[in-house]
This record gives sequence, C-alpha cells and structure tokens, in this order.
Amino acid sequence: MPGRYVRSATAIRVSEFLGSRAGRRYLETHAWTEGMPIIISQSHEPLPDAMGLVATQGNVALVAFLDPATDELRFIYASLPNRALGIVPPEPPQRTVADLYQAAAQSFAYTFRIASWKFSAIAHAISTSAVRFESTDLRLGCAPEPSAQVPEIPSPSRRVTPCSNAESGPVSRAPGARGGSPIQ
Repeated sequence: MPGRYVRSATAIRVSEFLGSRAGRRYLETHAWTEGMPIIISQSHEPLPDAMGLVATQGNVALVAFLDPATDELRFIYASLPNRALGIVPPEPPQRTVADLYQAAAQSFAYTFRIASWKFSAIAHAISTSAVRFESTDLRLGCAPEPSAQVPEIPSPSRRVTPCSNAESGPVSRAPGARGGSPIQ
C-alpha cells in the first residue's frame, strides 16, 4: 500500500528513546549529538555487515539493537577506523553485534578491527537499563518525571503545566499539547 512502510522493533524503540528528553540527555553523556547516524541492527547480525554500514556514514555512529534475552535497547558508539590507533588483530568473521557489545562493556573503550579495515576503531557500550522514562508521554504532550540518573534542567523557553488523568492522577503537560489522554 502506498504510504505504508515496515519499521523494526529496534527502530521503534530508538525513536521512542530519542523522543524523550531523558533518553536524549542520557545519550549526550555518551557523546551522542543530534544528527549523528544511528545504524539499526540485530544482535545476531554479523559484525562486518554492521560496521560496513558505520563506515559508509563517514562519521562516528551509534549501532542500536535489542538484547534478545532482556529486550533492553543497547547502543554501541562506534568510531571510524583511525590510523592513530594501534592496529589490533581483526575480529573473527563469526563475531556479531552482540559480541562486540559484550567485549566493549568490559572496558570504557574497546579497540577492534574488521578484516577489511586497514586501521582499528573504538567501540563504547551504552546500556539503557538505567534510564527511566515514559516515552509515550512526550508524544501525547505530557512530560515524564525526570530520571534519577538524568537531572532535570529547567528551560525558560518551555513552560510545563500540570494536567491530570482521572484514572492515574496528575501528570505534566506542555501548554498547547494535543493528543489522547495523558499517560503518567
């Protein structure tokens, strides 16, 4: 049908995560900037395939995937190959995106290389399990409670006023916001 397209569960979760202030602020603490490419992947995708997509971006990128065991959204901050890094042996061809995440989670920055790359690159694992928010709140015009890990930064340009839902009690809504009933 015209106008219809398929979005993966990972793409939907990334969109919801970036649609929240808490999610954006959390990624900003890991060097994410607006406009940075995000490669939507799967945990079992071969590492050379995913890193090939990163290399085509011409800049650092995030690789996003869902952990199949926990359904947690995970990101890998991946740099481009760089001659300034020491050249490490290439990753085995059977390595997956999830394998790279696990290796990168063992240290702050993991140096790796794909067989087709002349130079090494850096990977940094970003877990989202610590971020607490209701992503649907922003879509419906209600601001989520700030996360304990991501402090609320007051913005003079956007005033938030309370709104309420008879079933769930008071929540916050941005002035002029439209949508269905607010979700707490």
